[in-house]
Amino acid sequence: PQVFRFEYYYLLKNGAFSDTPWDAAAGHVNINGTQDLAAIVVTIAAIDKKSRVLVTDSQLTTLAASMADYSAAMRPGDLCAQWQSAIDQSNAVPRVALSGIRIYERHFHLP
Repeated sequence: PQVFRFEYYYLLKNGAFSDTPWDAAAGHVNINGTQDLAAIVVTIAAIDKKSRVLVTDSQLTTLAASMADYSAAMRPGDLCAQWQSAIDQSNAVPRVALSGIRIYERHFHLP
């Protein structure tokens, strides 16, 4: 319930990151199971319960909207850095509540 922003993208077996779950460089144009995937990368932003009571739904929605979507031009760490920048520069949420926001990114490797 504390997660207010969620984004995911893919790590391909060729080492590239992608917003599609197939390797276009290998000539693939659609998903065929998980043949091209090494991992699914998930990034979330969450706010702790104490900070959440200080923020309206509208304020949190405004902050979430200012946080970038993943794009194929991004490198590892770019999405988290852009989200942190949006949080640091936010005027939509009280400063005291911003300190209760954390960004997490995890790779879920596939067999």
